[in-house]
Amino acid sequence: MSEKVLGVIDGVKHGRPPRNWSLFVTSHRLVVATVGRTGLGATFEFGGILMAKSRAKRKTEKLLKASPDDVLIAHRKNYEIPYSQVSKAELDDPSVVASGALNIDTITDAYEFLLTNKDRYQEHADILKSALGEKITFR
Repeated sequence: MSEKVLGVIDGVKHGRPPRNWSLFVTSHRLVVATVGRTGLGATFEFGGILMAKSRAKRKTEKLLKASPDDVLIAHRKNYEIPYSQVSKAELDDPSVVASGALNIDTITDAYEFLLTNKDRYQEHADILKSALGEKITFR
């Protein structure tokens, strides 16, 4: 069966220093793709934050036209999490103040992603449920 993209979760913060990421949820794996840095301008100026989000959105839209393999090799920091390696995943419901968090445990690693698009929580939950099935729980 060929791999297809089930959906994309954008507006994701991950790593140190934090970067803007998009999670490409496919039928076989999660492809974690960097779509930009937050940077000092984005941190200290309101206009900088808007510009960083706009660049990240454009990069995500461009990557959506590519195959999952091409998304993976588009940047040296991109990586994959095969579903066969996932032991459990948890998605936290975002509160009024905090962002939602996606925690994924694999056989060898643990990953934490902060989901900043609180208004799209249900859409993201549905995408992840279709890909991970019983491996994901919602808190």
